[in-house]
Amino acid sequence: MSDYDNAVFRLATAQEAEPEDYTGEDGLLYCGSCRQPKEAYFTEGKNLFGRDRHPKECDCQRKRREKQEAAGREQKHQEEVARLKRKGFTNPAMLEWTFENDNGKCPQIDKALFYAANWVVDTNLIKTSLEMLFLWERQFHVYL
Repeated sequence: MSDYDNAVFRLATAQEAEPEDYTGEDGLLYCGSCRQPKEAYFTEGKNLFGRDRHPKECDCQRKRREKQEAAGREQKHQEEVARLKRKGFTNPAMLEWTFENDNGKCPQIDKALFYAANWVVDTNLIKTSLEMLFLWERQFHVYL
């Protein structure tokens, strides 16, 4: 095996053995926390780079990965919300206009709260509106 193949193999099969990890009776590395295997044998006795096993995610590793992915998705969502707010609100003071920051002096706050609480996207209404727009464009030969 060449040095390149060895390097690729080490990167592809890098298994972080924790101090509490152990090797089971079947020769596989097991997680010391969740007792799940961190390695698995290739099917039907196949080999890759002269090895008969490959890394496998144990339950703790999977939970850590899912938590990191969820945090990444949340961060991207927050960045997108901030971008849309910057784009949508021309006055920086508008960014602070939230229901939580309301001082109760606005007489229409009840209507705004009702509207926000009952916000529902009605696909039938959208479809009907688009159909009416299309018919209007065809009848008057005006294309938006």
